Amino acid sequence: MERSEILTTMSTLKLYGMKSAYDEILATAVKRQHEPERIVGDLLTAEISEKQGTITDEMYDVAKDFQASFILANIDTLRALPILRIPGNGRDADISDRQLIARRRVLKSIEKLGGIGSLTASAVWHVVGLQESVRSWSLRSGWSGRPIRPDVASGILVAGLEILARNEGR
Repeated sequence: MERSEILTTMSTLKLYGMKSAYDEILATAVKRQHEPERIVGDLLTAEISEKQGTITDEMYDVAKDFQASFILANIDTLRALPILRIPGNGRDADISDRQLIARRRVLKSIEKLGGIGSLTASAVWHVVGLQESVRSWSLRSGWSGRPIRPDVASGILVAGLEILARNEGR
């Protein structure tokens, strides 16, 4: 099925959340080599958020900004390269000015959420930054290593995004 047919079918079925997130979720999935189940889960999450109206446009924008800074800061998890392809002389690479600015933006956002040990900061770090699913974060990491129910974790994430959106004046 072609992209245009998929988007038309989503509109026909009134899956507006999926439709609006489709291109971005697919691009991320290809880049990060996500499994098909993860892609479907991300599309369903986008649809649920649209239906429930839990994430506003401002919160979505803040999340995308945080994610972009997180990736630019080069603190997201990356797959290891074969040792033969790693250039250099054994020293750590100097970070660029752009990476340093992005790291400061990420740190500033985490501080607005109560610091690295706070529950909302953990949710935003893992779900938005590292792009884990809410369910995965809630059951694996949760609060100080204790699992949290996924519906509660979703509320924590929404609260964190609301805090960031208000602090950004959006």
